[in-house]
Amino acid sequence: IDQLIRDEDLQQRVHGTDDAVTTEYKNDLLAGAVFPDVVAFQTPDKELLLADGFKRVAAHEQAGMSEIAVRIYKGTRDDAIWYSCSANKAHGQRRSNDDKRKAVQSALLVESKRSMSDRAIAEHCGTSPAMVGSIRQKMVADGRIPATTERTSADGKKVVVDKAASDKRASAGKASAAARAPDVEVQAEADVDPEQATNEE
Repeated sequence: IDQLIRDEDLQQRVHGTDDAVTTEYKNDLLAGAVFPDVVAFQTPDKELLLADGFKRVAAHEQAGMSEIAVRIYKGTRDDAIWYSCSANKAHGQRRSNDDKRKAVQSALLVESKRSMSDRAIAEHCGTSPAMVGSIRQKMVADGRIPATTERTSADGKKVVVDKAASDKRASAGKASAAARAPDVEVQAEADVDPEQATNEE
């Protein structure tokens, strides 16, 4: 366990591991339960970055254990971050909306993945495209990431953001969107032929 590097940028739980769930896991371990392997990425510098299983690792430590089963992949820190954004979307403790937002923010900070469409990132993170679009807009406005006009869908197709349509839909649906989720705005994306794609602002 002491070889695992627990980088907070890879911890997609807003409240970390200090909670009742970790204690429950610890009690289960002491009662003989066996948990799924945690996941770590071995970087070119031979660091082992924990990407999935922060609560399980903490529970093992609380139970006085020094070893844990680890599934290891080779990759970069960005690979580990990207993987962590999809962790727990289908298993483990139910994620809060804040957990989902943190995962989306982390995914958008991965430079090689930033140009993916809102829908593709949403599928990876287990959220809605509307949430991704809203968070992307805020991060661009805050200067945390650059604006992108060309995106890549999950199936590899090139898409371009139709800014005029996005603004029109956002304006028309502002009241109803605010009632559903005050921080969500719809961002339109249109499939285009890559050869016809432009970089118009």
